[in-house]
Amino acid sequence: MENLDDYQFSDDDSNDNNPYQNLVEVMKSMGYSEEKTRRGIEETGVSSNVSDLSIALLCEHLSDETMPLSVADTTCLVPPTESSNDYKAVQIFRPKPNKSGYELNQNELEKLFSHPDVINKPVAIYSLAGTMRQGKSFLLNLFLRYLQSKRSNNWLQNKSYVINKGFGWRGGEDKCTEGIWIWTEPFEVQTKEGSLVIFLMDTQGTFDHETSIKGCSWIFALSTLISSVQIFNIMRQINESHLQHLQLFTEYGKMARKNSHNQGGKDFQHLMFLVRDSFIPNKFGLEGGRDTLDRVLQVKQDHGELRSVRQHIRQSFEKVDCCLLPKPGDKVEVREPQSPTLTMQDVSQQFLVEVGKLAQYLFKDNLSAKRVNGCKVTGGDLINLIIAYCRVFESGNMPDIQPILEASAKAGILTLIQQCKSDYKETMEQMCGPNYVEAGFLREVHEICKEGILINFDHKPKLGEPSFIAQNKQVLSDQLDQIYDTVKQINNAKKEQMRSSIRDELVKAEEIFSSSLQELSGGIFVNESVFNCICQDSKRMAMQTFSDSTKTFDQDLVEEYKTRLREHLKNSSQRFSETNRLRKIEFERKLTNVTVDAKKVYANLMEQKCDGKYLESSIFEKVHQESMQTALNKFEGCHNPNLILHWEEKRSEVAAELHQLKQRYEEDNDTNRKLINGQILNTMSNVKEIYNKQMDKECGSSYATMDRFKRAHEMSKKQAATIIRSVEIEKGKLFADKCRAEMENILCSEKQKREAKNENYKAAAIDEFKSRANLALKTYRQNIEENKNVYVIDGNLETNHQRFRLEALRVYTSMNFVEPKREYEEILEELKTDISTQYELGQQRNLENKQFAEEKAEQLHQELKAGYMTHMQQLCDAKYVEPDALAAEHKRIKRLILDRFQQQTGGLFPAITNKCSNEIEEIYRTVKTNNEKIKPSVFRKVGKALLGGAVGALGGFFLPPPGSTIFRFVTATVGGVIGFINNWS
Repeated sequence: MENLDDYQFSDDDSNDNNPYQNLVEVMKSMGYSEEKTRRGIEETGVSSNVSDLSIALLCEHLSDETMPLSVADTTCLVPPTESSNDYKAVQIFRPKPNKSGYELNQNELEKLFSHPDVINKPVAIYSLAGTMRQGKSFLLNLFLRYLQSKRSNNWLQNKSYVINKGFGWRGGEDKCTEGIWIWTEPFEVQTKEGSLVIFLMDTQGTFDHETSIKGCSWIFALSTLISSVQIFNIMRQINESHLQHLQLFTEYGKMARKNSHNQGGKDFQHLMFLVRDSFIPNKFGLEGGRDTLDRVLQVKQDHGELRSVRQHIRQSFEKVDCCLLPKPGDKVEVREPQSPTLTMQDVSQQFLVEVGKLAQYLFKDNLSAKRVNGCKVTGGDLINLIIAYCRVFESGNMPDIQPILEASAKAGILTLIQQCKSDYKETMEQMCGPNYVEAGFLREVHEICKEGILINFDHKPKLGEPSFIAQNKQVLSDQLDQIYDTVKQINNAKKEQMRSSIRDELVKAEEIFSSSLQELSGGIFVNESVFNCICQDSKRMAMQTFSDSTKTFDQDLVEEYKTRLREHLKNSSQRFSETNRLRKIEFERKLTNVTVDAKKVYANLMEQKCDGKYLESSIFEKVHQESMQTALNKFEGCHNPNLILHWEEKRSEVAAELHQLKQRYEEDNDTNRKLINGQILNTMSNVKEIYNKQMDKECGSSYATMDRFKRAHEMSKKQAATIIRSVEIEKGKLFADKCRAEMENILCSEKQKREAKNENYKAAAIDEFKSRANLALKTYRQNIEENKNVYVIDGNLETNHQRFRLEALRVYTSMNFVEPKREYEEILEELKTDISTQYELGQQRNLENKQFAEEKAEQLHQELKAGYMTHMQQLCDAKYVEPDALAAEHKRIKRLILDRFQQQTGGLFPAITNKCSNEIEEIYRTVKTNNEKIKPSVFRKVGKALLGGAVGALGGFFLPPPGSTIFRFVTATVGGVIGFINNWS
């Protein structure tokens, strides 16, 4: 479609030439004349965008309306709840008794900030603002608890703490807080820059169905102006209306700041969006808030109004933050107006933890003193600042907010309608294009576009009453229908224009067909199959060109002209076919003549090159290819590039005839080859025989080293070459060169055979080396293991090892050949290593035998010592032995014991022998000492024996029956002897 902006669909479109027209219309609807409005635009230099900022600046410049505000001292409407230590919330900005406006409670203001601990110290005001009944005072009381605990991490431990001690709040739907309240308790903290006094401020909720828009704007603007941190309390999520209201309220505050002569830097300090009851799971706190804020403040480039709102917010505040809080719990949400007190235990633990993190961020990590023009504000300065702002509101220089809202709504609707119309035009252009489209399709596109535009209109954020929005939606629908009517008229006009364009494209397609046939044929005969392909390709090209050039036209019209084009192309093809038939007859006559000439050229060239000689296969093939290529070049002199299929067929026939001629020349060449090959075979047989004889002479039947083998090969090769030199004299250099080439191959083959045979010799020699090494190692092992279970003195073991080692090495080195020498040396070294290993094993085994023999010797020593002791005890058993006899017996027994020990141990353990001798001597000394002790008791033993003999004699004399006296004397004598012997023993 043509650009819809080229047509005037309605009077609303005329604003494109005057960018300020929409703004003028909005100001006219507010009661300002067009002349006065345009003069105000020139004087203020506002942007042409219809925005709250532009309207507010013009209203400030043009309006003389005022809103009464007085400074008085009256009682508060809702008394605050008292807390401990006589601190309480005081109302510094409150409704007038007649509800006609607001007034400043200057007495409380001065009492609060003129205190000696506050007046000369920097202050930080933390304000909480937002819609009514959304928990602002409740949250401030939690902040109050955090500050009263001296910002301790344990501020949540007291679960019985009553939360509604502090700022007044209650459940239900009725508003609780009116005006602006400040908690009287100053919280002094130390920062890097010195002391700072913190105050908490509560504000009346906006949009409470009783307070005017202007009153809400005053409260929000004033709280933002006097606070160092303004916390904007929002439920669940940030939407466009929040941002627009924030822009409106802060714009009101910027006007007051401008009129109070506080210029320089950004208008406000720190803004925090506090999203309550956030529905985003597991993304609470500042981290989730920053992600949400980045998403909300990001806008596409083509959304000018939305981008303006966000730019205004970022440009108005030095810092913008966001925090997400979860729900506080069921007991908080369903609390009735008259319900009992609420404690920390009644609040969700997750909610309290997130509040604690927020409090630490605000009151510890990011303490922010109130500043004006970059300078810190003290308590005394703040009194003057608040009074100055209130005088600005009282002065009448502030515009009425209600007309601004209405104008904003009208401006927003006008801008949205204009954008929707622009989107409709753009969509219609994209879907219909610049050419004619079928009427039904056009209607369908219109319905789709219109429905989408109206849905988009409903989804866009708008200000104003529902009836106002519905009325403007109908206006938009009517204007879209008007645009559609104009588009239909333009579309019908394009239909006739399209017919003419299609006819032009048909003529172009016919010209393309003719030029394509002429170009592809080249003015000469074309094979019939090729001709059919050319015709089809040309038809396809012409039809495709026609289709491509008319695909944006109405297809019903295009099909009508396509039928005509096919008939025209058919007639042109028939005419060209007859011309091609006549060209074919002439071409075939020329082709027959050139075929005969090509065969003659090939035969002449082959006879010249062969000339009765034998040619190698590669040379013969090369001669054949050159001759055939020359002949085919002759044939291709009449080549017609447009007869590809037919020409290739004829060329193949000529090539086949040339190959038949080649076979005759191949037979002649093969006869010559056989004759020469027989002579070469005889010569090579002699060469091989001489080479092998010389190699046998040089190398023999054993392994030859590489150097020796190489020398033998070179010498044998020179000997064989003498045959070639003699043949060259007899049969010429060409034959000799063939023989030399063949000799290289034959001798190379023979060399490889000889090398393989030499490797076999090498392998056999290595096997013999290994066999001898195994035999030598076996001999050593047998010798060294003869006494494997007997302990041998270390010196003797080493002597045996050296002797057995020399004997084993002689077994290996007794071979009469040492080639291959490297393997011979390697196996010899391995044998030496194996012998050393066996010797080490023998040493280990001998050490074990030594330990066993020592144990046996020690056991024998103990047995012999015990036998000596037993013998000596029996010898001296309770009787005295003469010392000489005792010493002689000791020497005899000791000599027997030592001889037996030496005999059984082989004299291998002199230390144990000495030990045994020493211990026997020790036992002898003990026996000798005991024998000496027995010697003095002999006399007593003699007396005892005599007394026993006397008693025996008396018994023998008196106890027998009476008899002869001789018999009695005999018995007495026998009794005395027996009594003596018994007592002596």
